[in-house]
Amino acid sequence: MNESYKGDLNSIETTSRCITSPRRRLLLKATGAGILAPTALSSVTAGDTANSPSTAASLEEGSVSKISADPEAGFNYPYFLYLPSQPDSSKPLVVQPVNTGKSTDDFEEHLKAGERTVRRGTGRTISAELSAPYMVPVFPRPRNQPVDGTHYVHALDDTTMSIESGSLERVDLQLLAMADDARYRLEAAGYSIGDGIILNGFSASGNFVDRFAALHPDEVVSVSAGALNGTVILPLQRADGHRLPYPIGMADVEELTGHPFDGEAFRAVERFYFYGDRDWLDTITYQDAWTSRKLRDIALDVYGRNIHTERFPYSKAVHNALGTDAVFRRYEGIGHTDRGVAPDIVSFHRRVLDGEDIDTIREQLGGNVPDHGAHAERDVREPDVGESVTLDSRFSEVWDDEIEGFKWTFDDGKTAAGETVTRSFSSAGIHNAHLTAVTESGEQSETVEQVPVGVPEDGIGSPQLVVRDQSSDGTSIVIDRIATPVNANVGVTFRGTNGSRTAVVPAGVHEDVVYPFDEQLLEPVTVRLRMSDHHTGDRLAEAKAKISITSTSRSVDPQLIDADPEAGFHYPYYIYAPPRGENADPMPVLVEMVNSGTATDDFEEHRRAARRLVKGEKLQGSGRVLAHGLSAALLVPVFPRPRTDPVDNTHYIHSLDDTTMGIDEGPLKRVDRQLLAMVEDAQRRLEDEGYPVREEIMLNGFSASGNFADRFAMLHPEEVVSVTAGGVNGMVMLPIEEYHGHRLRYHIGTADLESFTGDPFDKEAFASVNRYYFMGEFDAADTIPYADAWTDEDLRQTALDVYGLHMQAERFPTSRTVYDRQSIPAAFRLYRNFRHSNSLAENDIIRFHKRSAAGESAEDLRRDFGANVPNSVATIRIAQRYAEVGSTVAVHAIESERYDAGSTIQWDFGDGATAEGPIARHAYTEAGTYEVSVAVSGRDGRTVTASEYVRVVDDTTPPEPETTKPGSDREERRDETPVATTSEAESPGFGIGGTLAALSSVGYLLKKRIGLESETTKHK
Repeated sequence: MNESYKGDLNSIETTSRCITSPRRRLLLKATGAGILAPTALSSVTAGDTANSPSTAASLEEGSVSKISADPEAGFNYPYFLYLPSQPDSSKPLVVQPVNTGKSTDDFEEHLKAGERTVRRGTGRTISAELSAPYMVPVFPRPRNQPVDGTHYVHALDDTTMSIESGSLERVDLQLLAMADDARYRLEAAGYSIGDGIILNGFSASGNFVDRFAALHPDEVVSVSAGALNGTVILPLQRADGHRLPYPIGMADVEELTGHPFDGEAFRAVERFYFYGDRDWLDTITYQDAWTSRKLRDIALDVYGRNIHTERFPYSKAVHNALGTDAVFRRYEGIGHTDRGVAPDIVSFHRRVLDGEDIDTIREQLGGNVPDHGAHAERDVREPDVGESVTLDSRFSEVWDDEIEGFKWTFDDGKTAAGETVTRSFSSAGIHNAHLTAVTESGEQSETVEQVPVGVPEDGIGSPQLVVRDQSSDGTSIVIDRIATPVNANVGVTFRGTNGSRTAVVPAGVHEDVVYPFDEQLLEPVTVRLRMSDHHTGDRLAEAKAKISITSTSRSVDPQLIDADPEAGFHYPYYIYAPPRGENADPMPVLVEMVNSGTATDDFEEHRRAARRLVKGEKLQGSGRVLAHGLSAALLVPVFPRPRTDPVDNTHYIHSLDDTTMGIDEGPLKRVDRQLLAMVEDAQRRLEDEGYPVREEIMLNGFSASGNFADRFAMLHPEEVVSVTAGGVNGMVMLPIEEYHGHRLRYHIGTADLESFTGDPFDKEAFASVNRYYFMGEFDAADTIPYADAWTDEDLRQTALDVYGLHMQAERFPTSRTVYDRQSIPAAFRLYRNFRHSNSLAENDIIRFHKRSAAGESAEDLRRDFGANVPNSVATIRIAQRYAEVGSTVAVHAIESERYDAGSTIQWDFGDGATAEGPIARHAYTEAGTYEVSVAVSGRDGRTVTASEYVRVVDDTTPPEPETTKPGSDREERRDETPVATTSEAESPGFGIGGTLAALSSVGYLLKKRIGLESETTKHK
């Protein structure tokens, strides 16, 4: 049926017809058309029969038509069709699938998105510029019906391609049926079009068109796809010791489609891949995009962890090495948008249609993608002792230079030359393979592959949950040991009820983990603990313990203390003190700033946000959980974040920014001093309630309140014993006045601090404050583009110049490096597989503040809490953070600032052992936490140094617990695909002299780069 309209879709007409082309019959058979229940589409087709009939010839130039679902013709959902003025009969059909941006069972939402796309999408621009007809398929992205939200239909993901019945079965074939239907209608109306289709998409629809072109390359002329998270589909069946299933690679394409992958046709499709250098949005941690944790982990192993520095460069290197007609482009100053890219997209497709050579197109439209450099891959992920493993360097790529040769150096003294090398290792442990790629001009690019031989790659082994019988004041228990290879949820139940909200624990080995209860236990109980995979929910381990209750002192229920200008504060605050043991030592007051997440003049919004925080509502903050875990009083100041009154929204009060500190009159003048007055008032009230506290304070915050905590501790270090701040965009305040020629004003550095406080910066007091800074590996919430966070454009540019563009890869390492150089031992931690959330850090925050309050040294805290954030001038890569006594620990330092072929590198392993050279190995004979330090001296005589820590334990793989052990999801290390020899790898491939399997059988090994080891996150 056809609904042809202009303007506001007021004129709707219908017609019916029958198509019986050979391919149409094939599509009907493949999709089971005619069998699907028509009621499934009633919301789409309702009302069609009420319209007057017309013919296909009613299509008009410059008009948009909505073509209704036609199951008999092979498609179960509608599509939009646009016919440009004076269409060019030689041009193919342009196709851009709908991307609604959310899952919903309201099909009208998808229709509206389809209409926006057909009228204003980039595909419309392509259509207009090329004078080609334009089609927008409108498939749903359901939440529950006809399938659930794990089927990311708009991205054509693996779960979508696995749908075996119903209206969403084989949407790829339904799109082809729509294209045939559109051709029929256009030809019936007297318009001829060219063969094949042009595909365009961005974000989810970019994934759709990229994957569609891999499944049906014979149907596609050219494809443009942007913002794919760097995970361009790979024409490989194996990489990095993994079999690559769809949508990473092509290993199971025949299982999904019934047809083998056509490598020759794939290579012939012209592709344009692009992204913005300020695009942080990453779907890798979202279950709708990556339903299978195993699939997600394979993607991280193969592509890498960082979109910009690893995944996109790796995708480019693979496509270039395999000879595909692909152009890769990074755009500067662009975030998650294709605005401004349309002219290049149009130019790309126009030049393809004109028959221009892909190398010429690549030269003029490609570029700016970070250098992939030397790169090693292996065909076995975790080889056994004595097992052969092949290392391959063919995906190495150095910009503007040809690689002339490869040299391999191993940590057992052996060397080799050539693109590939096959060898075995005679001892268990992590082994270093040092690869040097030498270019024709004599330049060198290096990488180190750390190969786990006879040991688990993560160094952790089986999951473990150990808790002993214990006495408690009823507010928390202590879990003796948690060992988990993945981020895990830990829940506690007693008497069949939940004891607290679920705690999230990062992958690793943890001891003495404090688990706070929501409400105080008043009598003895037996608690049961369960640990499960945070991503999948699969059970990992269980334990139980008997808890006896000790006597407790009185507590203080949440109270709102009114503003008291006479006492120095113009706004109210909340105070809460949890129960604690009678003999417990007083703790400092814990302060967590309210963060309402929005600018509003309705003060009640801010007060309600503060109340939610002090009541412990999950999405508001961690304050109450931390107070229970620390047995410490909690203070939550209720400062507003105004839109217009008493100041405008350029004053980001909740982050204590420069404009806030610049307020010189009114109730928001010097909110930092108002907070100190609140603390003094609260301390007096708590003493009156018989709840003594210490004079200093502990600070905690996340996102905007994390900035507040960090900046307050810079302004008033003498008042603070410890501060924990997360999600601060990687830009920790720096305790220096100048850096790389920039004067560092507040809120970057200390150059003008005295103008705000009246006192010079007290570096000695600052250094005495224990600091723990953290963020998620996939945190995409960056405030740099926002005027409320960075009102001063010069200050914003200084921040970019000093910290860098990328939060995890540049800013956070830069912050750590400055602290290291200033001999201020702050702990910096990057949480793996997590995004803009502090839940994974809560137990670490409790332990950090508790140990700080107990007087532990800052250096000890940095040793135990810092992880995954390198010092950017002297970068140490340690293969295993957790090692057994007697096992080898592998390290390398080739990413250090001063490193080159003539560098001298000295290692100190912290137990008296030393070594020299860029790569080294060492076995520890006793358990403990050891400082590994390196000194890198360049040929100019300058030396840079850094330290990291490795933990050595007696046994990282404890005996199997009595509870049922979960099944291992470790895949087979080899499949039946033979390993390619060098001659096979150099063969034409792509269907010439063999299948692509022969080309792809040697796995890719991820190169570890500087700076990196969880739905789109909005501006905080």
